[in-house]
Amino acid sequence: MRECKSRGCHLVVVTKEKWLHEDWPRESLDDLFALPNDAPYELFVDVICHISKERKIDRLVALEEFDVITAGRIREHLCLPGLSSSNAQVYRDKLAMSLNVKAGGVVVPDFVPLINRAEVADFLSRVPPP
Repeated sequence: MRECKSRGCHLVVVTKEKWLHEDWPRESLDDLFALPNDAPYELFVDVICHISKERKIDRLVALEEFDVITAGRIREHLCLPGLSSSNAQVYRDKLAMSLNVKAGGVVVPDFVPLINRAEVADFLSRVPPP
């Protein structure tokens, strides 16, 4: 955040109340909004849309893994560049991530989705346990 600020970026953090007292680099922030801990996705969209009425938003960054899907949905809503919510879901789903990286040629340990009993039984007959 400090580096972004040093490069002339306008930084606004929208977070939950429970994170309000974290060690934010407040000297680098132009604004800090805290929403209720149980705030639904729609409230985040409303707040960010309100912010965008006064200041053009160029980028939206999720600061923790649990927010990547919400950030993707907000990007889609505002037509911002970056990871979409459907692509972000892959990073939150171990099976989807494993299937995607394997399809991309990355070597991964042998695995089987725990969905179909016949596939699981076949896997167990072929692959020795650890």
